[in-house]
Amino acid sequence: MNTTVTHRIVRLQQMKAITDFKRSSVYARIYKNAKQYDPNFSKPISLLSTVRGSVSLSLKLWYG
Repeated sequence: MNTTVTHRIVRLQQMKAITDFKRSSVYARIYKNAKQYDPNFSKPISLLSTVRGSVSLSLKLWYG
């Protein structure tokens, strides 16, 4: 059995399209002090000093 796993970096616009969340809902799931914080939600990674993204695989695993 050949299983290929693809890791891509997704930005906020793509994350919103995948999850159907608004920007504030995405941030609420990322930040620990928010009421909607979800420790299993895809964590942002730094791409540049002001640019962040998330790994698409972890987002898809969270979303189901």
